[in-house]
Amino acid sequence: YTIKEFIEDNLKIKNKEGKLINLKFNHAQNELYDVIKQNFGKKPTRIIVLKARQLGISTFTEGLITALTINTPNTDAVLIAHNTESSGKIYEMTQLFIDCLPPGLKPKQKYSNQKQIVFDGETNGLKSSIRVMANGDATRGSTYRLAHVSEIAFFDNPKESMVALNQAIPSVNDSLAIIESTANGFNYFYEMWQDAVEGRSDYIPLFFPWYMDPSYSMPYRGFEKTQYEVDIQKKYNLTDDQLQWRRWCI
Repeated sequence: YTIKEFIEDNLKIKNKEGKLINLKFNHAQNELYDVIKQNFGKKPTRIIVLKARQLGISTFTEGLITALTINTPNTDAVLIAHNTESSGKIYEMTQLFIDCLPPGLKPKQKYSNQKQIVFDGETNGLKSSIRVMANGDATRGSTYRLAHVSEIAFFDNPKESMVALNQAIPSVNDSLAIIESTANGFNYFYEMWQDAVEGRSDYIPLFFPWYMDPSYSMPYRGFEKTQYEVDIQKKYNLTDDQLQWRRWCI
């Protein structure tokens, strides 16, 4: 029974219509999972993701960290968002994962608030926790086995946050840190990405472009394509409907 099977069978999310559905991996989520599977447990796993919006990378990461935490005793995780509103949404998603678990799989919670979910170690020996925080909250003085940093390109002090986080994650083979963001100019995230691409850091770079999302498409209206559009259509195997959406978006 793999962690992927556990997630897809037991974790639920709200879809765009507000209905509860199982978290089934899409193409981008499967690619990220495969990279984690190849590395996690064999070395300290550090991943940096440059992504388009709406690909479910944050949702996947929250689900993975929740699944690992509730199935691994003595495991503390931290989820860091770029602002308070986003950290609140991350907490709600994580709590929903736990609330919707089947009774036999649901760990007893010692307490839960907008900052932290602590599982009761007295009854099941789990003694694990998930801490949720916003950019600027301190991670110093704590140790986390699992970490997710969301939209770091929009942090006020990203370098300071990353220095503190790196000190809080031990360099052990079953540690995992996933840093992800959409692009936001030439900033600290850009520098982190370039370092990973050029092999100057331990982070594995993963790029998930907009055309991986099938919803980024509109009926083609027959416009005459520019040479650039012809070139990128051939290079990235884009459909005419995807080019139509791209024009509309621009």
